Amino acid sequence: MITRKLKEFRIRKVHRYDSYGNAFYYHSYIQQQVQVLWWKVWIDIKTIKAGYGGANTVLKTFSDEDRAEKYIKTVLCPDITRDTTTDTIVRHVVCNA
Repeated sequence: MITRKLKEFRIRKVHRYDSYGNAFYYHSYIQQQVQVLWWKVWIDIKTIKAGYGGANTVLKTFSDEDRAEKYIKTVLCPDITRDTTTDTIVRHVVCNA
C-alpha cells in the first residue's frame, strides 16, 4: 500500500497597531509545514512581484482568512504551477503549398 504524504498549511493573521493601540491594518498569510532533516518547520508562502528594479520575492498576503483558505484549496493542494511561465502549443496548422 502506497501512502501519500499529506500537506499541512496554516493561516496566520497579522495586526498593525498605531501608537494609541488602535488596529489600523491587518492581513492574513499562509505557512506550509515542511520537513528539514528530522525537524518540522513552518515556511511562509511567497510570490514573485515584478517592479522597475527587477523581481522580488514577497509574502503572499490576503485580505481575510476565507480568501487564504480558498487559495490553499484551489492552488496549493492540487500542486498548480505558480510564479512561472508556461508555453503551450494550442493549435498546429499545415497549409497546402
